[in-house]
Amino acid sequence: MTTEEANEPRSSRQVFRRLKPDKATILVILGMLFLGVTLYLFEDDRDQDQFVIRVTSAEREHLADQWLFQFGTEPTQDELDTLIAEWTIEEAMVREARRMGLDEHDTIIRNRLRQKLEFLTSDQGETQPIAEIEIRAFFLEHRDLYEIPETINFRHVFFSGEKRENPRQDAEAALQSIDDDNWESFGDPFHLSSSYTDTSYIEIRREMGYRFETAILNATDGEWHGPVTSWYGIHLIHVGQRTPSRPAEYESVREQVKRDLQLQRNDDAQTNYIDEIVAKYRVEIAL
Repeated sequence: MTTEEANEPRSSRQVFRRLKPDKATILVILGMLFLGVTLYLFEDDRDQDQFVIRVTSAEREHLADQWLFQFGTEPTQDELDTLIAEWTIEEAMVREARRMGLDEHDTIIRNRLRQKLEFLTSDQGETQPIAEIEIRAFFLEHRDLYEIPETINFRHVFFSGEKRENPRQDAEAALQSIDDDNWESFGDPFHLSSSYTDTSYIEIRREMGYRFETAILNATDGEWHGPVTSWYGIHLIHVGQRTPSRPAEYESVREQVKRDLQLQRNDDAQTNYIDEIVAKYRVEIAL
């Protein structure tokens, strides 16, 4: 090789001529060059595509359905145009927030995504119908859950703090002479009932309060007691009859049993689905 040849810049053709590659090597090199150009063009298109908001016919239909669900009528063209404009603004801001990484390490967003996934999988157990034998077996296994609670019959006399200077003192005085015949002549009008039949303690607590429920529980049947405090004021109470709790008959609670079984199946299916998701990931904790 002469000095001039050594100093002369080598072109691609000269390199190929000197290396003398076989056809397979040439095809591999050309393939890599083609792949590189394709990826470059694809990346460029994708970068441009992230700034394009496409309002598809499906999206327009979804927006119209939301309007129909909320207002009960189909949106007019002007209303639909407004919905689309608002949606595009929202979409642009959501994309920009994601581009800025605002969705990362956000507890609210993470919880919302988890809740949404749980909601989408909440009916996993409804794919198969429930057989009658399954409902009955569930009832027998959980029969205590369907026990009819103890109920009582009672009546009361109300003494209003708004109408009396000392309602407790008036109730104590009335207790000395009240009986089953004259009880309606004592006290003040009450906006709820004065007599209750087959009422559970849960209903009493919900309507009159915990202290009133406790007094009913401890009262001697067939006697007047008081003064007793409720959410509304002072009372005298009389418990007439208590019906003990008892097992429920299957037919009377069948529909409730079926609903409970369906809920359990949904919960089990959702738990299995979540376990499958978690099993896909390997947890590494840095020390």
